[in-house]
Amino acid sequence: MCVARKLNLLTEEDSINKDALLRFVEEGFKTEIDLVNAIKKKCFEEDISNIGKPEMCEVAKYKICITSRMAEDCPKWDSKGICSSAQQKVENFMKMLS
Repeated sequence: MCVARKLNLLTEEDSINKDALLRFVEEGFKTEIDLVNAIKKKCFEEDISNIGKPEMCEVAKYKICITSRMAEDCPKWDSKGICSSAQQKVENFMKMLS
């Protein structure tokens, strides 16, 4: 939560600002359009309430959703297509949300 707050990803009520998080994802992965679209569809357009344990906070649910989408779209890190240069970006992104 502290990192999300510092990145201005939370509302005043400490819930995720979905628009700000989506902009953060789009900016962080701006060269990975297919990956951004996959994350947008699964993590922002679909219901994520069933992800993880019921008591998990919203930030954790988004982290799991985004990480899962990356893992599914890049099951083997390589330098082709959607996975090109994504590995380092994913690692940096996850550190920022931790």
